[in-house]
Amino acid sequence: MKPPVNPVRLEELGLSAWPALEETRYEGWILRFADGHTKRANSVNPLYPSTIDVEEKIAACERAHEEHGLPTIFRLTPFSEPATLDQTLDSRDYSMIDRTLVMTRSIANFSAP
Repeated sequence: MKPPVNPVRLEELGLSAWPALEETRYEGWILRFADGHTKRANSVNPLYPSTIDVEEKIAACERAHEEHGLPTIFRLTPFSEPATLDQTLDSRDYSMIDRTLVMTRSIANFSAP
């Protein structure tokens, strides 16, 4: 079944629905800071392709989160860029802490009770 929306667009909508106090773009990745209140709002979101070396990007993201007094949390999706990012983070001793399930439903034939 084809997703109702481009999955990257759906992720963008989710990020917009749970805004951070501060957000910056770093060559395809979205860095979010919100004084540590939630992981979604205090995370690195690698949504788009990049030309910068991935090790260099990870180090820069770690520095940015350290400057904000936050741990560096990467929110990975099946379409994170680059595709090998999960393995790269694993080699740097990152580990998965939570899974998120995103479900969608068409409202084309939805009728209110």
